[in-house]
Amino acid sequence: MVGVILVGHGGMARGMLEAAELILGPQENVVALGLDPSDEPGTLAAAIRAAAERLGTEQLVVLADLFGGSPANAAATVWHHRSGMAIVAGLNLPMLLEVLVSRDAPSAADAARIAVQAGREGVRDVVAALRSAMSAREGENDSGNAGQTPAH
Repeated sequence: MVGVILVGHGGMARGMLEAAELILGPQENVVALGLDPSDEPGTLAAAIRAAAERLGTEQLVVLADLFGGSPANAAATVWHHRSGMAIVAGLNLPMLLEVLVSRDAPSAADAARIAVQAGREGVRDVVAALRSAMSAREGENDSGNAGQTPAH
């Protein structure tokens, strides 16, 4: 099982884990770490190293909130000294959910690919999607097919 470490500014990572567990239930081998304003440089990197040791998994994916941000940079310093670790920035809930349900992925790199794809697909313009669905329904009504099952 691929271990997961969430890192972010303030309480974001902890909040994301709470949201994911609200949907999926309690999760094993997941740690959420935050960068607080009072943290010394290197504090988060040390916490990531300690969490990776505690998880005890060879394959580890770190999901960070912001590319180039201090949490992602702290993870990168750990990556330099650890094999079997992937880092993905741009943490969002669809990404986290997909990674958590796909932790039987063969490697951290595979989990990272799943995270990136789910993260991208999870960003949607809801109003545009609603308008598209409404337009499709209006088209069905205009053609007299309302209430009928579409042919495949």
